[in-house]
Amino acid sequence: MALARAQRLTDAERLRYVLRRGARAFFPGARISVMRSSVSRYRIAVSTPKAVDKRATVRNTLRRRAAAILRPIVSRFSIPTDVVLVFEKGAATLPFPELRAGIEAIFHKAAQSL
Repeated sequence: MALARAQRLTDAERLRYVLRRGARAFFPGARISVMRSSVSRYRIAVSTPKAVDKRATVRNTLRRRAAAILRPIVSRFSIPTDVVLVFEKGAATLPFPELRAGIEAIFHKAAQSL
């Protein structure tokens, strides 16, 4: 299921700011930037460039999986946060449990510095 509009980080300027200034963490296949939100709720942006896979169906599957993984993690987090997740080449071949473990690990690593 897709993210609700209120949960999406859509402002391009804020997205770039979070990517530049936010706390970062990496794992093979994805990188994440996390920053305190300027609003009173969490917002998530997921970027899946064509370098990951040229097929839109594969990229959309990754976006849906990321939303399903991040939504419960971020909603339990007490601080309002902006999260930007960027997939990299090789992410499409990761099995779901490995993708979940990797995203959870990098989120918690990046969120420690908030």
